[in-house]
Amino acid sequence: MLGWAKPIQENKDEIRIAYSVESDHSCDGVLVWDKKTEEFRVDKMSATADAISTRRLAGLIGYHLDEGSFTPGLNCLMS
Repeated sequence: MLGWAKPIQENKDEIRIAYSVESDHSCDGVLVWDKKTEEFRVDKMSATADAISTRRLAGLIGYHLDEGSFTPGLNCLMS
């Protein structure tokens, strides 16, 4: 699976991340990372994603957030 993600807004409580999957670079979906609970919620499902691919991409994003390798621009993530 190929995923695309970019942070779009951050405050002390959460990070909003735009995302899409496969060949779609639009990042039309939105995931929200709760900094306190360290869990994602789906604010808007990407048109090119389903629940499984969204959960899978959220796991990849979470890993890169933990590692400090999730950059401010567009990130290409592959599993």
